[in-house]
Amino acid sequence: MFDFYYQNLRRIIEEEEERRREEDQRRKAQEEMNPQLPQQNVDLKTLFINNLHSDTTEVNLQKKFSIFNITGCKIPRNQQGAIHHGFINFSNEDDARRALKSMNGTLIDGKRIDGSVLEVKIQQNQSSAQIPQLSEISSIIIRN
Repeated sequence: MFDFYYQNLRRIIEEEEERRREEDQRRKAQEEMNPQLPQQNVDLKTLFINNLHSDTTEVNLQKKFSIFNITGCKIPRNQQGAIHHGFINFSNEDDARRALKSMNGTLIDGKRIDGSVLEVKIQQNQSSAQIPQLSEISSIIIRN
């Protein structure tokens, strides 16, 4: 009699483990198709675009990303010219996510771009609602 209950319990446990494995596989497949952007210390509407060609202009970058409802674009320059990266603001997080997924690794002016979410260091007394927009950034310091 105990064998019957044990076998039933074992079957139920195996079915539950299989259901969890299938659920994990579905979740992983969904994440791969629709990647989630990090939620802490990031501006979810702004992408950092690296590896730009020195001849790439803000106008050209805007044209390439225009299908994703961008609200602004900035390529900082130094005395020697371009710094080879830029920033693109989008009207909403979904547009930024779609742009990152679609455009990351594509060629612009002969160079393969590398996009990522703009990480912003937030002081402890600031909230994430106080992340500066491109129009508010006057200088950017990049260090290796």
